[in-house]
Amino acid sequence: MKRDFNKILNIMRKFIYTFVILAFVSSVTAQWSEQTSGVTTILSSISAVDDNVVWVCGAGGKVLRTTNGGTNWVSVNSPNSAISFSNILGIDANTALVTGSNTTAYVYKTLNGGANWSLVFSQTGGVINAISFMSLANIDAMFMAGNPVGGRWSLWTSTNAGITWDSTGWYLPQSGTETGYKNSLFFWRGPYYTAKIWFGTNNARIYNFKYGQGWSAQSTGTQIDILALSLADTITGHAGSSSAGLYTTNGGQNWGVNPVMIGSGSINGIAFSQEGSYYLRGSSVYFSATGYNYTAYTQTGTYTHISKPIYRNNIWAIRDNGGISKFTSTIGINLISSQVPSSFSLSQNYPNPFNPLTKIRFDVPRSENVLIKVYDMLGREIETLVNQQLQPGTYEVEWDAAEYPSGVYFYKISTENYTETRKMILIK
Repeated sequence: MKRDFNKILNIMRKFIYTFVILAFVSSVTAQWSEQTSGVTTILSSISAVDDNVVWVCGAGGKVLRTTNGGTNWVSVNSPNSAISFSNILGIDANTALVTGSNTTAYVYKTLNGGANWSLVFSQTGGVINAISFMSLANIDAMFMAGNPVGGRWSLWTSTNAGITWDSTGWYLPQSGTETGYKNSLFFWRGPYYTAKIWFGTNNARIYNFKYGQGWSAQSTGTQIDILALSLADTITGHAGSSSAGLYTTNGGQNWGVNPVMIGSGSINGIAFSQEGSYYLRGSSVYFSATGYNYTAYTQTGTYTHISKPIYRNNIWAIRDNGGISKFTSTIGINLISSQVPSSFSLSQNYPNPFNPLTKIRFDVPRSENVLIKVYDMLGREIETLVNQQLQPGTYEVEWDAAEYPSGVYFYKISTENYTETRKMILIK
């Protein structure tokens, strides 16, 4: 009788363990969702401005945009349907720069959501691989890197949000016949004395620029084609080649093959968030919370690029068949109680006044998509704190207003049949 009881107990333990594991896997997988892009063409580059505004470009001069977190994707007017675009930089819901080439490199800019574009740069024989912000404090300062023309790398800066470009002071000679790759650029936007630039090549090297020291070439050993770069800080980061993942723990002075990055084939994109690290390989996005044990989210087609907003944690990845995947982050949203509330409600933030952190509590009585946004005194939307499907319960989200000036702000909750707005005061 005792033996039978222990046998049943062991079976129950195994069942509970299996259920917990399956629930955990399901909860992780459920955070990924597929978007309806409306296209089946190759998508080459994605730029997430925040959790709502995202820009995408691809073959045939295609440019897509969403302003509601991927609920709807719009194929905007193309600045040049005769070329394939390789890289895009979104600035806000209305402003973006996109680049592509045939026998000439072109950069176009829109100020009205893609309705109209202006040509802001061209270079005969050139290919621009990537465009990036140089500073978080000044989004008018930009940098772009392209393949060598006339024996020197095509490196340019702009101080007026991409209207004009200058290569003065950015001389870097080409070694042999080396070239670069689209999207293979990473800019560490710290204070000027820590700011660094990395870009990959097909010459077993990564070029690194550090203010006050200029350019240096970092060897990647037997890994020749460096397709993707991303650093978690100024010394720790990952790179992707056509056959392996690489890592550095000393700012790129040494790059070694990363044995824990699973899968096979080219690594086309890498990203870091507060939740962990991500990389693209073949038809999968691999995720690890620790950097050691990776799990895969797999779809049809090949993933080509990945993006995370600077101040938010959602992840976006695109594929060569028009596919767009979205990972909805749960960082910053805490479930306080799973007891089902009687109705929707939005509590007063606390502390209030605050500097610079404050918390906002809200009740969700049924499963529904919840949207919480922050507005300034003029009614301009400045932050999206929550935009996802939530189960019944009481939640709390934190807002960090470190980058905003003192003043009165408003926060608003919106669901299908409920809205409420409250006021809060930031004092620095």
